[in-house]
Amino acid sequence: MPRGSKPGEHRGGRAAGTPNKPKGEKALVVLDQAEAEIRVLIEAGARITALGKDRLTEIDDWAYKAAKRFAPREDKNGDPYWKNPGDEARFDRYLKLSAKCALGRAQFESPRYAAVKGERALVKPDAAEREVRVIVAAGEDIAKLGKDRQ
Repeated sequence: MPRGSKPGEHRGGRAAGTPNKPKGEKALVVLDQAEAEIRVLIEAGARITALGKDRLTEIDDWAYKAAKRFAPREDKNGDPYWKNPGDEARFDRYLKLSAKCALGRAQFESPRYAAVKGERALVKPDAAEREVRVIVAAGEDIAKLGKDRQ
C-alpha cells in the first residue's frame, strides 16, 4: 500500500501566507536575558570584568600564602624539617604555581628590554622574571635540604 499524501493533498505544516520567523529573534531574546543577568551581578557588586593579570595576581597571592603555610619549620639547631610527610610536596606545588603566576603577569607589569631599546636589541629577562627564577631555585634548594636531612 502506498504511503504519504496523494498528489495535491496537504497534510499539516505552516498555513499558506504565514511569513517566516526572523532568524535573529531568538538570539536577541537570549542576549536580552544575558544582559539582564549581568546588570543584576553588577548591581550586587560582583567583579565580572577582571583582567587576566588581576586574576593571576589573586592566584599568585593565594598560592604563595599556601606555600608559606607548608614551608619547612626550623628545629632548635636551626635545621629545617617538615611538620607532616606530605608538606614538602605541597610546598613545592604551591610555590611553583605562585612562580608561574608571577612569570605570567611579568609581561604586563614591565616591558622587555627589546621592546624599549628597539627590535635589534637582545632580549634580556626582566627583573620580575629573574626574581621568579630565584624564588623557584630557593624552593628547590629547601626541598633538597629537607630530603637530605631525612
